[in-house]
Amino acid sequence: MKIEWRVFVKDFYYNDDLPMEAVNFPYMDGIWPNESAAFAADTGRWSPFSCQPHILMSNRFKLNLTKLDQGGVEFEAQYAGTPDINKLVGEEVCFDIVAKDKNGNVIRDWDSPMKNSPVVTLIFKNSDANTDSSKQSWNADPDGFTWAKVTFNGVPLTYDPAKDEFYIEPSKFVEGKVRICLKHTKALSGVQLDIKDKQAFLTNQTSANMNFTVDAITNYLVEVTPSIGGQTDPGIYLMRRYEIVVSPRDRYLNVSNVMIRTRFSARFPGEFDNTLPGLADIFSGDVFISGPTNYFIASRIAREKGKMDPQWIRAYSATDPNVYGQTNPYQILDHAPTIFNLLTPADNSVINLTAAAMQEKFTWQKAVPQDPYTNIVISRFDPTTYSDAVTYELRFIDAVSFTRTIPYASDRSGIDEFYTTNHGQLAGIIDQMSGLSSTLSYDVIWYVNATDGLYNTFSNPPNQDPSGRHGYRLRLVKNGILGVDPNSTPTEYQLSQNYPNPFNPTTSINYALPKAGQVSIVVYDLLGATVKTLVNQYQNEGNYKVTWDATNDLGQSVTSGNYIVKMVTGNYTTTRKMSLMK
Repeated sequence: MKIEWRVFVKDFYYNDDLPMEAVNFPYMDGIWPNESAAFAADTGRWSPFSCQPHILMSNRFKLNLTKLDQGGVEFEAQYAGTPDINKLVGEEVCFDIVAKDKNGNVIRDWDSPMKNSPVVTLIFKNSDANTDSSKQSWNADPDGFTWAKVTFNGVPLTYDPAKDEFYIEPSKFVEGKVRICLKHTKALSGVQLDIKDKQAFLTNQTSANMNFTVDAITNYLVEVTPSIGGQTDPGIYLMRRYEIVVSPRDRYLNVSNVMIRTRFSARFPGEFDNTLPGLADIFSGDVFISGPTNYFIASRIAREKGKMDPQWIRAYSATDPNVYGQTNPYQILDHAPTIFNLLTPADNSVINLTAAAMQEKFTWQKAVPQDPYTNIVISRFDPTTYSDAVTYELRFIDAVSFTRTIPYASDRSGIDEFYTTNHGQLAGIIDQMSGLSSTLSYDVIWYVNATDGLYNTFSNPPNQDPSGRHGYRLRLVKNGILGVDPNSTPTEYQLSQNYPNPFNPTTSINYALPKAGQVSIVVYDLLGATVKTLVNQYQNEGNYKVTWDATNDLGQSVTSGNYIVKMVTGNYTTTRKMSLMK
């Protein structure tokens, strides 16, 4: 209710039958010494004909009276419920918040210290603009990341980052109302501003849904997907595919799905490969990008940190070069197979060759990992891992002249870290090295080469050997070497390396069967095509030898090159590589 009150004066000693009248005599200095004296009644001077007026001050006063029952705050109805509020990121949205009692009356003295009104707490719903710490949302630029803030008269409200809460003090309310404004720079839909302290009698304590859309494209995010475990300064491997991800963004780093014509440049643009499969040619012309887009490229020049300047790639708008983004500088690493040690036979060993079928095994360490390029995830969108396949080649070199080398792939076509041979093949090395079949002994050096198809790493020795050795020295001695003993029963399956190898025009292959079974021995070329079937029959246990005359199944001579001989019997399968040199 509203009332208005005034002061009326009447001389009750004079009855003129007139109604009471309002008077407004101003107090004037000099007539009365003070207001009290001016208010002293002087009935003798108050008459309908003449009077010495009593000085009295009276003005109209208005008073609003509200009977209040409980209290809280809510959004004005037009800012709650529907319709949604649609804005670009960074555009200001303002709301009026009003204090009301249980009966819907506005509490106009909400700001009164005597009322002891609580601080209003505001929180965001359906928004992580202030809590998202992902790389795409934050960087060192204070305006270059997503954020949301609430202001009063242009000044940010008190904010608790740990709770992501904003606070409105009662003193900011005027006549029971306060206007706040917010800016939200992350592109999200369904964002709401919520009054944390709920009152059951208030129905508008959550704002309308706010939908914030991406603004115009002003920059790109260009990133190299790390290839060595996710370091902040990732390395890329030479001549191996790697991924760059390009995302057009607005000024607040929201990724835009608007199509934009884009070009690419690099610090060293001539160093990218175009021979590996699955590579994108992004440097030859314009490409069209919408949202995060990935490309696979490869570098053919190593650029290791501290040795050469790093590489970088830039993406920019084809219509406005000032709209661009650039990768962090990144290094391109060599990745030769890991160094490994020779094991057996030990350095300066002697092998007495007594029977052609008697086996000898050369072994070496298998490094873990065998190659730095192992279990590499090259794409953030695909968990597939990639590894370089490392194969081994055992090499015998002439210990006297160092001019002759005889190589052999390790077991299983170079996969295993050992090589199984026999005395017959080792005797053939004596003959080849010396050039005479009558030579009874010869000194050789053996070492192993590991390759991933791009790099080669020698064993230790010779690699990093402090004594400068070329490998392990080995003396081979023909000591009554005999042929295969047909009466001996082998204890394990065995496909020996062919002898001689390399060969022309024929070579012998020894194999052993610890038990009877169906046996298949077939020669293949390196493409996997069948060249010659040497054995395809049931055989009893024992030692066997088969000869290949470098012809195919049609009896035609084959060309020089490498071939694979594969033996299959029961669950046993193994291969050897043979070299035909005409």
